[in-house]
Parts: sequence; C-alpha cells; structure tokens
Amino acid sequence: GGTDCGGTLREVGPGVIKSSLGTGPRVDACAVCQKLGGGGHKAAAGATADGTMDEVRSAVLRAYQDVVG
Repeated sequence: GGTDCGGTLREVGPGVIKSSLGTGPRVDACAVCQKLGGGGHKAAAGATADGTMDEVRSAVLRAYQDVVG
C-alpha cells in the first residue's frame, strides 16, 4: 500500500508553473522531473515549465508514466 507519488503545481509567474514531487521507494522523483528539465533527489524533486496549469499537469503525468511504465 501507500502512496507512490504526490505533487503540487503552482503558478510562479504568468504562464510559468512550478511542479514539486515527493515519491515513495518505487518511484524516482528525480527521473520524472529530469524529463521536464528539472531535477532533485530520488524521493523529492521539482521542475519549472512554461504553459497553462492543464498543460503542465499533463506533461508531469506523461513524464511519470514514462518513468513508471
């Protein structure tokens, strides 16, 4: 059980969204965020991306799916 991944998205400027992920042992947060141009550590990482909240949310979910399979 437990949570594999939790995250937040917040607008830090017009059309600029910061994503932050925290993950459990089965998911590498850094690998997910590197796909978005960010980085961090295995259990906590982040990235900043241009776009709308919906566009960035979709990009984060795609990156997560790419890493997790």
